[in-house]
Amino acid sequence: MAKKLMTPASVKRELRKIGDRVRAARLARNLPMQIVAERAMTTRQTIGRIEAGDPRVSFGTVLATLNALGLLDTVAGVAAPANDPVADMRAAELRHRRARLPSTTSRNRTSEDGT
Repeated sequence: MAKKLMTPASVKRELRKIGDRVRAARLARNLPMQIVAERAMTTRQTIGRIEAGDPRVSFGTVLATLNALGLLDTVAGVAAPANDPVADMRAAELRHRRARLPSTTSRNRTSEDGT
């Protein structure tokens, strides 16, 4: 028996939104599911699953579908450091650290060696 995938409700909501957007983009281009599926190298059923927000569809297949619709560039901001407040805070912490000279042990060793 297949193991049931546990997906958080917030993720399910976002998947349905993405699916709705994919469907709207496909219809705006007047493309049937079969044509999008062929361009994305998948099946018509998988396009239907994407549009329904099925969490079992691979990320690669979703990206291939977006590419088939000419929308691949719309994912450029996903997980980008510029959109990540945690990464911003970490970068700020690193900028505020004091610059330090090498330890005195390594400086003394260099002068003793005569190099």
